[in-house]
Amino acid sequence: MIARAWRYGQHVLVFAGLMVTWHLLTTSMNDPMFPTPERVWQSFTRTWNDGSLMEAFRDSNGALLAGLALGVPGGIVLGMLAGYFRIIDRILAPYVNMMLVVPMVALVPILIIVFGLGTSSRVAVIVLFVLPDVLVNTRGGVRLADRQLLMMARSYGGSTLSVFRTLLLPTAFPSVMTGLRIGIGRGITGMIVVELTLVASGMGGFIMEALGRFRAGHMIVMILLIGLEAVVLTSLCVLAERRVLKRMGA
Repeated sequence: MIARAWRYGQHVLVFAGLMVTWHLLTTSMNDPMFPTPERVWQSFTRTWNDGSLMEAFRDSNGALLAGLALGVPGGIVLGMLAGYFRIIDRILAPYVNMMLVVPMVALVPILIIVFGLGTSSRVAVIVLFVLPDVLVNTRGGVRLADRQLLMMARSYGGSTLSVFRTLLLPTAFPSVMTGLRIGIGRGITGMIVVELTLVASGMGGFIMEALGRFRAGHMIVMILLIGLEAVVLTSLCVLAERRVLKRMGA
C-alpha cells in the first residue's frame, strides 16, 4: 500500500514540477504564443463549454475506433498465420517490410485519391499505421512457441485450429498486447497526420483552425488531450494484459 502511494506520489511530484516550470518560463517570456497554464485552462473551459473540443474528439475517435477495429484483428490474424506457415511469411514479408520502412505520410495522398476526403480515407490511413506493428509483434510471439510441444501436438492428432487456440495464442499473447500498445500509438499518429495534412477535421482540424486564429492555448489543449488519450488507452492495454495473464497463471 505504501509502495503504491509512493509510486503515485512520484507522478504527482513530477507533474507539479512541470507545471511550476511551465508557469515560470511563460511568465518570464511574456509571449502570447507561449501561454501560461492559467490561459491554457481558460482555453479548455471555453472550448469545453462551447462543445467544440468534444465535437472534434468524437469526430476523430470515430475514425480511430473503426481503424483499430480493422487493423488490430487483421494484424493478429495475419501475424498468427505468418508465424506458423512459412510460405505465408515469405509472401507477406516484402510488403510488411515496405510498410515498416516507407513513411506512411507519403501514402496519404494516394489514399485520399482512392477513398476521397471523407471518413473512409482516415480509416484507411489508421489501418495502414496500425496493422504492420500488430502483425510483426504477433508473428514474433508465435515463433516463441516451443517447437517440441508443436511437434507433440501434431503427432497426437491435434488439428491446426486446436494448436492455434491452445498453444500458439497463449504463447503469443504478451507479444500481441505489445503490438496492440504500439499500434494504438501509431493509429493516433496516423489519425492526426491525415487530419493535419489533408482532411481538416476532427482533432487535427481543431489544431489547424486554432493555428490560423493564433489561439495557442487552444492548440495546447488539444495536444494535451491527444497525449492524455494515448496514455489512457495504453494503460488500459497494460491492465487488460495483466488481468488475462493472471487468469492464465502466467
